[in-house]
Amino acid sequence: MRAERTIVLLKQFLGDGVMAEPLLSSLAGNYSHVDVFALPAVQQVLGHLDGRVSFMHMEKMKSLRDTMHQARKIRLKGYDVAYLVNRSFRSAILARLAKIQVRVGHGTEGRSFLLTKSVTYREEDFEAVSYADLALALGIAVPRTEPVLSVTELERQEGTALAPGLAVAIQPGARHDYKRVPTSVLGHVGNLLQGRGFGIVFLGGPEEAPRGDELAKLLSKPPVDLIGKTTIRQTIAVLSNLRAAIGSDTGVMHLAAGLGIPTVTAFGPTPAVKWGHHYSPHQVLQAPNRDLSQLDPNVLTKAALAALGEA
Repeated sequence: MRAERTIVLLKQFLGDGVMAEPLLSSLAGNYSHVDVFALPAVQQVLGHLDGRVSFMHMEKMKSLRDTMHQARKIRLKGYDVAYLVNRSFRSAILARLAKIQVRVGHGTEGRSFLLTKSVTYREEDFEAVSYADLALALGIAVPRTEPVLSVTELERQEGTALAPGLAVAIQPGARHDYKRVPTSVLGHVGNLLQGRGFGIVFLGGPEEAPRGDELAKLLSKPPVDLIGKTTIRQTIAVLSNLRAAIGSDTGVMHLAAGLGIPTVTAFGPTPAVKWGHHYSPHQVLQAPNRDLSQLDPNVLTKAALAALGEA
């Protein structure tokens, strides 16, 4: 067990938190003290690591002054090693200003001169593998790169109460329109699944509610609509009881994959090779011409049925 005090600077989105789980689990087993610098939402994703790592809430840094203020706070902690999962130039400046002696990160955005160990970033690598490369650069093995999340029994029971007797999660929306599976395609899939007796729950952030309303109108039976109505931990709890999750490259789908729930994830312009979970029990679909408006509903339906053991 290494005695160095270690800090990991994460990115801000849910999917990034999921992808960082293998790295963090490995670091927790190799260092006596690991702090994770992240937004509160990411801490919820990785809540099962509480006790093995500690979390510091990231403050938004809109200016150099904000960065310097945050660096002073970090410097007082006396970290020996920084793992910069966040690939931004600003995160490298932050670690340098905090006077952390060992700073390992990807040499992106021309920031290599700010790092003591610059790691090559490969666009074709699964994102969790890219994160694991940071530990390998300092001689620490990461035994697995498939993210693993978990819930407590109490959380699982809460998930059951929120979505009783349901089998499939659909995320109708996405943060960006170019990541959104067309409502008509999801309606085709949803109606077929309902016709086979599978209950459906909608999940997503509050800004996605209009897409959920549109999709609900296309279904033959009312779904349980939890869009914007659950915390991140509650979303994870609901997912933990389901048989499959269907959607595009979003945080919710990464949460489901981390739980081992079979997922069917459709990709448009986002590179599936980087962000897709290309291992069982997950399926990754790349839309023709990387355009989700061209996604064939029959292809998505076939994948969904396979995920449910109905192929």
